[in-house]
Amino acid sequence: MNENNFQMNSGEYEAMYRVEKDHWWYKGLRDILFYSTRKCLEGRPPDQVRILDAGCGTGINLRELEKWGVNMWGIDASKEAVAFTQKRGAKNVSEALIQKMPFDDHFFDVIYSMDVIVMLPESEVKNAFIEFRRCLKPNGKVLLNWATLHFLYSSHDVASNIYSRHSKKLIERLLNEAGFVVEKSTYRLFFLFPIMTAVKLIQKIGLQSKTAEQVKGDLEKTNPVLNAILFPIMKLENVLLKFINLPIGVSVFVVAQAK
Repeated sequence: MNENNFQMNSGEYEAMYRVEKDHWWYKGLRDILFYSTRKCLEGRPPDQVRILDAGCGTGINLRELEKWGVNMWGIDASKEAVAFTQKRGAKNVSEALIQKMPFDDHFFDVIYSMDVIVMLPESEVKNAFIEFRRCLKPNGKVLLNWATLHFLYSSHDVASNIYSRHSKKLIERLLNEAGFVVEKSTYRLFFLFPIMTAVKLIQKIGLQSKTAEQVKGDLEKTNPVLNAILFPIMKLENVLLKFINLPIGVSVFVVAQAK
């Protein structure tokens, strides 16, 4: 499979760069990502920790975590994404595939990958997890988020070049096979599931008349009023996720430890 298959449509990176600081969806994901990262770092001096953003997109997560004082690296298959991340001021960022990473064995304490594995078929996901295991220190952690439930495949998935909304069960199995123990595995966007399901099913109707290059994502469609309504819902859900796993949702979040 060509590297270009692992990149979003033209214009999607630029849209992401402009909106991900304030967009409710990105803010909600950052909230649970940063909470989980803090738990991974408990009792450890930040400047002695190495973290990889595997599929860094336009780099806002990487740059925010750098403010904690941790040592951050980022990779992405897209030159455009790397350029936007560097534009944010990141230094340790390079073009690379997550299933073939340019790092030494046991280099990182934490690797996170947000909504990247959905761009890969099952065999490539397995290769990526093997690479994560190779590059993690013993007992290192991997944090994953990805879109799930393939019947929800919609225009945003096409624009984002999502190969498949992999099932929760499949990813848990591939992690186990690659040498990880799953510590937490939960659906996300539970409260918004009925609304988002309806929207995505409606979006499917228009897909048949467009080529993949013509399809645009949802990043331009959320206004400040919706942000003000939806982010608090995500914040509440993230509080619950600290204590329980949710039974359904449009995304899955996983924390796993290297054996």
